[in-house]
Amino acid sequence: MIVIVATWCPLRSAFGQRVVVRVLETTTRTPIAGASVVLDDSARLGATDSAGVLRAAGVTSGRHALRVGKIGYRPTVTTVEVRADAVAPIQVLLDVLPVDLPLVAVNARKIDMRMSDFERRRADGGGTFFTRAQLDSNAGRTVVDLLRARSVAHFVRAEDGSEYLASATQQGPDEFRGPPRPCFAQIFVDGINVYTPDPNMPSVLPPDLRDFGVSDLDAVEFYSSVARTPPEFRSGAPACGTLVVWSRTGR
Repeated sequence: MIVIVATWCPLRSAFGQRVVVRVLETTTRTPIAGASVVLDDSARLGATDSAGVLRAAGVTSGRHALRVGKIGYRPTVTTVEVRADAVAPIQVLLDVLPVDLPLVAVNARKIDMRMSDFERRRADGGGTFFTRAQLDSNAGRTVVDLLRARSVAHFVRAEDGSEYLASATQQGPDEFRGPPRPCFAQIFVDGINVYTPDPNMPSVLPPDLRDFGVSDLDAVEFYSSVARTPPEFRSGAPACGTLVVWSRTGR
């Protein structure tokens, strides 16, 4: 879990209030960088810096929904009151997403091999790839921003502002499943399949891609079809595409 301490500064300007958000790890109280902060499910204020701090201006007074998320943590939404005459620290708990992971030995060779495999697949082509250098040049953006800029993926936006990666082809309809619905892409994080679309469980949604900040990643791969998906990522259901993200392991 992490504790999010949000301080709403009572500094009024012609453009609204200034907002300062600081994100800390709950056990060590160390700053958390790269946490995505969204206001009212529409305005992305940005991501926290290396000190775990985000500063934004132009927030109107009144009640707002504040959404904070980061890869590996369950997103949370809390209601905050922005006023010019008060400072109200707010604490929010963000739970770690439960993922069953196999026991692995982490060492320098393992890290080198995963990027070596990434470069091999990039050389083979067949997908859309973003290297660490490309991600660094897009600091503050999300995976959604990068894929949308390349026009290689289709996105489904939920009523709460969440964005999901899907194929332009829809599943269904048939007499058992009802009307057509999006065909979501499967998602791998660090080689682990964390989401596979299941037609028998349509209410289970994939991760919200707004939480995948590029500053948290070493590399990104996207394959739009089964034919383009490499064999090592065909263990799930790649019919509607496959997104593979690799967490950043060093600075």
